[in-house]
Amino acid sequence: MELGTIIIIVILVAIFAIFLKLFKKIMKALAFTILIFAVFNLVFGYLLYKDIEDLKENFGTAPKLFVYDNNGSITAGAIIKNESEVTFITQEEQEEYTKLYGENNLEEIRGDNYKLLIIKEGFIQEELDIEDGPTLTKKEVIEIITSENSIETFQSIVGEEFVFEDDAELRDQVFMMSVGSALDEGGSIYLIQQYKEDNVIIYKKTPAFIVMKFAPNFLLKTMGKVA
Repeated sequence: MELGTIIIIVILVAIFAIFLKLFKKIMKALAFTILIFAVFNLVFGYLLYKDIEDLKENFGTAPKLFVYDNNGSITAGAIIKNESEVTFITQEEQEEYTKLYGENNLEEIRGDNYKLLIIKEGFIQEELDIEDGPTLTKKEVIEIITSENSIETFQSIVGEEFVFEDDAELRDQVFMMSVGSALDEGGSIYLIQQYKEDNVIIYKKTPAFIVMKFAPNFLLKTMGKVA
């Protein structure tokens, strides 16, 4: 056999051996990646299941702190446990939460509450019908819940005299009436839609809320029609 032929055969065999070695390494790396991915999915799936069970048990009854984000300032809020237990936050608490919010210290704002829900302007619906009272537009609701002199603002909008003692509490009341009206009308589907659109921040963000971000809009619309 000629030397040139032998050299070609040796080179081809060497190339084949190199590719075979690389292929084995790639397959090992791929198998390891698949294993890691499978373990991650199992762990995340378990945490998701536990989180869903926790939400089912506690979201409707455990204390939740709702606050309104007015471009970085917390101007209204309340702690809701159920329909009959509402605690409005004071002017001092609004100022303290604003300071903590600027520091991105959501854990301190949440305190002992189960969840913290930070509501933004986009969450507010176009109209608010106050029982035995006026109907406010979205613009008017926002004017009231962001005004330092909310009593004066409210009275100038409705054109009537109402007896209120505290500007902060009036902001809280109008804010929570607006939130309650939106949730009464749209339910949990509305909350999830607004969460997807970043009109509400929910803290702590647990696995269930991470998954909700990826829920298809058509699915939420369909569920909203059925609900």
